[in-house]
Amino acid sequence: MRRLRSDIEVPLASVRMAVAAEIQDRLAPYPPASEANDPSRPRWYERGFGTRWRGGRGGNKTSQMMNRQWDLQAVSTTAVLRNMATYSAYVHHDPADGGPHQAWFHGPRGWRTDKQVIAQVISDGTVQEITVIALEGYLQGE
Repeated sequence: MRRLRSDIEVPLASVRMAVAAEIQDRLAPYPPASEANDPSRPRWYERGFGTRWRGGRGGNKTSQMMNRQWDLQAVSTTAVLRNMATYSAYVHHDPADGGPHQAWFHGPRGWRTDKQVIAQVISDGTVQEITVIALEGYLQGE
């Protein structure tokens, strides 16, 4: 502890932002297309557009392109990661946390919840690795 300079908040802020960015990197990718995206069905979901129907009735453009709606900010002593698409909670939010949550059909199609990804970055050592790198750089004066 004597080696630590007085303001350890700087590397801790780096850790928070790096961990949140890692969570975003793991949540953001779309899973492979599923039967829901199959245009040979009477009704399907077209990524980047929304629901389509066979027979020329195209539906309305409802896709908010979730992959382009991520927002990561440092707010006080917290890293805030959110997706601005209005329906993102129905894709990524864990049901155990209450409120809007992942629809029953998204999990089987490969969409992961926020809690699943957070648990993974903790259990696979990513948080520890990011913390060690930040603190080593801090101790070396980088």
